[in-house]
Amino acid sequence: MVDEILRPLLQADGGEIELVSVSEQEVMIELGGASAHCAGRDMVQTNVIEPAIREAAGADVRVLVRKAPTHHPKRPSAPVSPSGDDDAETAS
Repeated sequence: MVDEILRPLLQADGGEIELVSVSEQEVMIELGGASAHCAGRDMVQTNVIEPAIREAAGADVRVLVRKAPTHHPKRPSAPVSPSGDDDAETAS
C-alpha cells in the first residue's frame, strides 16, 4: 500500500515515504523531501497518510512518523592556517 498508493502520490509533489517498521500495534514511516519539510506536511499526514495506513493495517494502529535527515552537499572546509610553531620548525 505504501509503495503502490502513497509513494506515487507524494513523489508527484517532490516527497518520499519509506515504511520503516510494522507491528500489530504500530506502523513507523519516514518522510523525506517535500513531504518532510513543506508547510502542508501536517495536513497530508493527518488527512492522507494516517487514514490510508489505518485502512490497511487496522483502525487502532498507531502511526509513527519521522523525518528523513536532510542531506546537504559537502561544503569545502576552510583552509587552516599553520601555527607559529610549525613555521619555526620548517624555517630551520
